Amino acid sequence: MSLYGGYTGSSVEERPPEAERTACLTLDKLEKILVRYFVDHYNRHDYPRVKNQKRIERWKSRLLEEHEVLDERELDICLMKVAIRN
Repeated sequence: MSLYGGYTGSSVEERPPEAERTACLTLDKLEKILVRYFVDHYNRHDYPRVKNQKRIERWKSRLLEEHEVLDERELDICLMKVAIRN
């Protein structure tokens, strides 16, 4: 992010006194930058756990899979309070 105008540093101590006056990146612009990064860069790189598969390919391959739906009774254990044993 340091390449964009109005960058304020990674900590308050690094922030220049005129930071708010020179800020020029809106939330909408930041969102567009992040989307472009993930679409054009991150998703085009290899998925580290599977050879010869890009991240976007990995994501698309998981979209059509049928996921197991757990029975509600099996999920009840997740809502139970922790019992303290002596």
